[in-house]
Amino acid sequence: MQIKDVKAPKNAEFSEENAKDLPFPEESFDAACCTQVLLYVNNVDQALLEIKRILKPTGRIIIVETDWRGVVLNSDYDSITRKIFSAWDATVPSPNLPVRLGSLLLDNGFSNVNVEPIPILNTEYTPNHFSHGMMNWITRNALKKRVFLPKNNSKNGG
Repeated sequence: MQIKDVKAPKNAEFSEENAKDLPFPEESFDAACCTQVLLYVNNVDQALLEIKRILKPTGRIIIVETDWRGVVLNSDYDSITRKIFSAWDATVPSPNLPVRLGSLLLDNGFSNVNVEPIPILNTEYTPNHFSHGMMNWITRNALKKRVFLPKNNSKNGG
């Protein structure tokens, strides 16, 4: 989805900025939302400090990130699926961020931190299901970053 396609309420604005150097005054936001962003940021601490800087003292932050090690996807080749998820770690700066997020928020001055896991269970592997799209995307990203997997045609073995 592109920002231009978002229908914002009259009292909301959407902006795409560099998380490490936000062009906003201190304490100017009531809330900040990061959805599938921080996994891709090289310096998560710096990004969190910037978000903290622009939030009002009573401001809130909502972060949604996926811990791909806990995702359950149905695919035709279990061992290849596991290898693709392992390759994922080499393609993003902070692959294990979700399990560290609570302590990172506290370390960067946030309080009243609440971390809630939301399970992802996908039981189908067809083009219109999450697992199909994600496996294709992760594979393309791994190839783009030149992360190669060993050849294996086994459906269940290693």
